[in-house]
Amino acid sequence: MRERDRAIGATLRMVMFVIGGAIASTACDGASSARATATTTTATATATATATATAATEPRSDRTQPTSHAPATDTMHGAAPRADGSLTARTVSEGVLYAVTADGLVRIDAGGRRVIGAGLFPSRWQLPDGRLVAIASKGDGSPDAEQLALIDREGGVTRIGFAAPQLRDPAVARDGRSIVVAANRDGHSDLYRIDVATGRDIRLTDDVEGNFAPAVAGDSIVFVSSRDGDAELYRRSARGKVVRLTAFHRDDWAPTPSPDGKTIAFLSDREGPVRLFAMSIDGTQLRRLVPGDGSGDARSDGPGDGPSDGPSDGPSDGPSDGDVGDPVWSSDGAWLAYTVQRAGGRSEVWVHDMRRNASWTITAAGASDHEPAFAPDGRSIVVSRELGAQTDLWIVPLAPDAALQTTQVARRLAGEGAERLPRWFAR
Repeated sequence: MRERDRAIGATLRMVMFVIGGAIASTACDGASSARATATTTTATATATATATATAATEPRSDRTQPTSHAPATDTMHGAAPRADGSLTARTVSEGVLYAVTADGLVRIDAGGRRVIGAGLFPSRWQLPDGRLVAIASKGDGSPDAEQLALIDREGGVTRIGFAAPQLRDPAVARDGRSIVVAANRDGHSDLYRIDVATGRDIRLTDDVEGNFAPAVAGDSIVFVSSRDGDAELYRRSARGKVVRLTAFHRDDWAPTPSPDGKTIAFLSDREGPVRLFAMSIDGTQLRRLVPGDGSGDARSDGPGDGPSDGPSDGPSDGPSDGDVGDPVWSSDGAWLAYTVQRAGGRSEVWVHDMRRNASWTITAAGASDHEPAFAPDGRSIVVSRELGAQTDLWIVPLAPDAALQTTQVARRLAGEGAERLPRWFAR
């Protein structure tokens, strides 16, 4: 309950998108009360945010059907200054990009782009048949405001499962037959498994303190809960056994399993600033991936079945200040991308090499990058970049080439320039 009390008036610094009167988040770097909701959401939003979101996501009658546009031969083609001031250009046409714009959810591929519709917000997951898993939201906080939506390659939208005032963080099971979500159906957030074929659901947790941010790790589900006080990480096995993975007097949140399900990256303020950590699926081998200021360590003060009780070892380079957020793995598990919040609200995207234990930034000087997503082959990252008054999608190669703006596409996505929540999938 302490987490709920502190939620009142808490300042949230999030990499987020706003859905009507609620906040849907892919990372939460705010006060510790917000960390109990992890990467899901808090139900509190300011009136200004509500008004802005409502204006941006209000469905229009002329956007109810997918809209096709003429193919663009230069899709995802553009140029950006190199460090030496020269220009480089290349064409990136593999895969499919989704993004949220002023027109609603948009699909971009080598054939051009298609407006799918308003009130749709993409997750990071697809089903084996290629359907995008998304959240459909009316943005009004009503009892049936939000629901799972599956979007096929032609832009068709199928809603499945129950509707609720708040539904967040869909995670697809390894076999693709079910989706786990965090939903508020009776005053607090709990986890539910929804069958893709039938839409039927099974409740997996029931705690008034709340359960949030489910993520699939092999046959297990990793999630955040405040059931024992602070926001901590737990794992639920396929047989339903729940084990606490972290035990510290500060908060842990945003569990992000590696593609092979053996490692869990997560965020924690156990050293003061929000840092990026990793541990094995059983909660052992805890280590800090991003260095702190040296004022603390990652030792456990809880039960012996939690993470190791010694100080964490971090790399010698990487960001030394600014809260970290929004971790995401490359498809081969070799790299982790994340954001770092700087003074003045500026955000940088950094990449951590898991093999070399080293980090570097891909954000250009003067830019503010958000919401990184890896290309299917792991060799590039797409970000939502604020540069001046414009917000566009940029593709940043992880090779020596300079950043590549999706200039031709970004300018067509939304006339005002408001491309957010990029998601990149293989065809």
